[in-house]
Amino acid sequence: MSTPYTSGVTDFDTYVSGNPTHGPLIPNTWISGSSGPGSITFDLGNVFDLDGMAMWGTGGVFSVQNFNLFASETGADSSFVSLGSFVQNVESGADSAQVFNFGTTTAQFIRMDFLSNHGASSGTGIGEVAFKTAEVTPEPVPEPMTIFGLATTLGFGALVNRKNAKKQKNKDNN
Repeated sequence: MSTPYTSGVTDFDTYVSGNPTHGPLIPNTWISGSSGPGSITFDLGNVFDLDGMAMWGTGGVFSVQNFNLFASETGADSSFVSLGSFVQNVESGADSAQVFNFGTTTAQFIRMDFLSNHGASSGTGIGEVAFKTAEVTPEPVPEPMTIFGLATTLGFGALVNRKNAKKQKNKDNN
């Protein structure tokens, strides 16, 4: 890549908008031995909340065209859940990224099942990928009630109960 990227560290949107480029086939291109279908699994090295992926193609007929993405926290075969089906445009070429968004998921492993390429009969490839960490807004945590606040609330409740008891007693006497 013309500019390095680290999942979970580099800001994805800023990175992609800077139009980092991937050079032609060498040295960081992955090409399978067949035209598909096939599978590749990315181990991100840690669990992240993810909601997107950028992919650079190989710049031609070898580029993945149709693919499915799956996510897992553990990497066990039965633990992968679908993130959706996607299509990479051949126009994105080797130089620029195409971004694929999906619902926020927590994962360390992303599996790409590629189904077809753009016409090559001898292999299917990808240039580079970068995963987008999701902006997760933490749930608001209510502030604990202070002892003064708790005592005031309890005292007010006792006062209300005393007044109500007095009113009831007066009512009963009349």
